[in-house]
Amino acid sequence: MSRLIRPFHYPHVWFQDSIRSSGGLALLWKDGLNCDIVFQSRHMVHLLVSGPSLSSEWLLTCMYGSSIKDEKLAQWSFLKDLSTVVDLPWAIIGDLNFIFSLSEKDGGRSFISFDVKFIHDLISEAGLSDFHSHGPSFTWSNHRHGLLIFERKLIGS
Repeated sequence: MSRLIRPFHYPHVWFQDSIRSSGGLALLWKDGLNCDIVFQSRHMVHLLVSGPSLSSEWLLTCMYGSSIKDEKLAQWSFLKDLSTVVDLPWAIIGDLNFIFSLSEKDGGRSFISFDVKFIHDLISEAGLSDFHSHGPSFTWSNHRHGLLIFERKLIGS
């Protein structure tokens, strides 16, 4: 991973290597932001973000969502539990590996409506909202490779 992010020349870098071709997270930020890691796991990192240009401290969760059902449920249950103690503005970004409707999907495995209901209910209970992305409708496919992809952002206050 380090050879992939080196060309960007950011003064602050944190990364979690992928396991084979799965997962991996990279965070790069400029001077003027303080990013303190408060928790990290294989597919998730939580940072307290502050800085002189920000009006208040906030929590940033960067996540690579598992495509394995049991792991996905565990990740989102963890976030739901975390939401009961977070009293800061909170953003969750990354490849969260879920969709809300068939219009967000093209090819691949079957659409599972259970995932949609479970995650939609959790997002609602946690006080988060989907902050829609701009750009290509489909950010990943088996025929396209990219370095930095933001697939979905959830914002809570």
